Amino acid sequence: MNIIYNKKTFQMRSFFKNILSSCLGVLLFFTGIFLIFLLIGLSTSAKPTIKSDSVLRLNLNTEIIEKESAVPPVEALFGEPVQMSLYEILDILERAKSDSKISGILLESSYPNVGLAKAALIRDAIEDFKKSGKFVYAYGSNYTQMGYYIASTADSVFLNPNGMLDMKGMGIAQPYFKELMDELGIGWNIYYAGQFKSATEPFRRKEMSDQNRTQMREYITEVYDNFLMDIAKSRQVSVESVDQFVADFSGMNAAKTVEKGLIDELLYQDQLDKILKTKLSLDQKKKIPFVEVKDYLLASKAKPQSGSKNKIAVVYAEGQILEMGEEKGVITSQKFVETLSDIRRKKDVKAVVLRINSPGGSGFASDEIWREIELLKADSIPVVVSMSDYAASGGYYIACNADAIVASPNTLTGSIGVFAMIPDLSKMSEEKLKIHWDSVKTHQYANAFNPFFNYSDGEHKKLQAYIDNFYDIFLTRVAEGRNMSKEKVHAVAQGRIWTGRKAKEIGLVDELGELDTAIKLAAKKAGIKDYKTDNYPKYKTTMLDEIIKNIDLETKIKERVIGKTILDKLSPYSRMISQPENYGKPQFMMTEHLILN
Repeated sequence: MNIIYNKKTFQMRSFFKNILSSCLGVLLFFTGIFLIFLLIGLSTSAKPTIKSDSVLRLNLNTEIIEKESAVPPVEALFGEPVQMSLYEILDILERAKSDSKISGILLESSYPNVGLAKAALIRDAIEDFKKSGKFVYAYGSNYTQMGYYIASTADSVFLNPNGMLDMKGMGIAQPYFKELMDELGIGWNIYYAGQFKSATEPFRRKEMSDQNRTQMREYITEVYDNFLMDIAKSRQVSVESVDQFVADFSGMNAAKTVEKGLIDELLYQDQLDKILKTKLSLDQKKKIPFVEVKDYLLASKAKPQSGSKNKIAVVYAEGQILEMGEEKGVITSQKFVETLSDIRRKKDVKAVVLRINSPGGSGFASDEIWREIELLKADSIPVVVSMSDYAASGGYYIACNADAIVASPNTLTGSIGVFAMIPDLSKMSEEKLKIHWDSVKTHQYANAFNPFFNYSDGEHKKLQAYIDNFYDIFLTRVAEGRNMSKEKVHAVAQGRIWTGRKAKEIGLVDELGELDTAIKLAAKKAGIKDYKTDNYPKYKTTMLDEIIKNIDLETKIKERVIGKTILDKLSPYSRMISQPENYGKPQFMMTEHLILN
């Protein structure tokens, strides 16, 4: 009896102990949340002050996206943001240009994660800042190609004596998985329209096709030429000398970077500090009054907008195009149809600018967004597209019916083509797993498109016809939107990619320029001179959402790693095969990786 009693007593004690531990854990969690909110409130209530002769430290060593607050509340409390918004960077430079307390900028851009079109915009903004007569110094322990591309606009570019200028040319790198898939017994039923539509090549080939190799070589050759000319102009050296520097990979030798005129001086941090103090006429024993981006955003004032009731809605469409969801970083028809529909009902919105940075995605979702643009135009609301780094495939589909399309010279666009992929698991099931399938059916296609059966000729023909029909719809949309014949569109389509400059020559783009160009054009089409802009889409996020986001330390660390990891390079392909909801559905997407860093 005693043994039984003690056992029950032990069990009861353990039960209450577990209950109390759980309650204590929950209590500690919510106490922690409360303290975080309290700290945020205290940190944001005190507005930072900017001293006279301050130096703005513009640290761009992060991912630079189109539109998102550069300093969400939690990140402002715990450190530098893991992402920065392109237009917040441009706004910072605009504010600092006329701020009497800012004497100059220290630009840190060793390894920014940014595309060419965005980088060119930042370069232009730095050049504009320099017109104020204020200095811009750039310093890096090392420089990637894109980091140096931005830094080369500075009055002086400094490098650590043991640093490296990693300029070695531009290239495309793609993995091919066919042999791996064959080894695993996994096949793919692939259907595509367009001889240049290369998104599925990694799953059906062992190397690049001739068509893909041709278009990729043409693309990187043109953007590389632009890249060289911009750097040569900024550094006042010849294009030929920069090209030779790259060809020899001389950037591995720090002394060579100075000898060739790409770096002004090799310095340690303390030596840079002395130069800055001399520039500021500051006593060498005193600290340099640096101001960080997060503090400057809180302390300075943005340029006030017009008091006009007229508005131009600027809609940022960035990421892969999907059907469902409302999360940031992707373009879902669910969110964007709702957003464009809401804009259409606003009487004060006189025009829409759609800023696109997307490699494409779902054909259905692209078409639904295309439809909403048609409805905006039917209500006499002009729509102008502004293209960023990418506006390809589905990204071009949602642009093609705009009243005007503006692209950066380095924008990657076009890729007018369609594909669908469905896994074939029959071999893996039969030979690897020893699982055998059989069936009974009432009609020929009752069990059609089952991944555990080999497809019949009839199934293959139906799916290819389905994709061909979607490609014809794509051609029709572009032909009608661009006022071109379908034959002329087909000649420049077939999945082929183009730079923004080339796209203008062949009729896929109207003007070369940036977002401000598109906004001015939209105002002109709307017949308004006085207006203000309003950014979309609107997202409702709570402080708890931000806290959870910032708990993901692994993602933060990954985003801060210099260069591209193998996971970065494989991510477009992993997305293609890890979204079963898209199997068999038409996809307007490109997956090529332009390796600039």
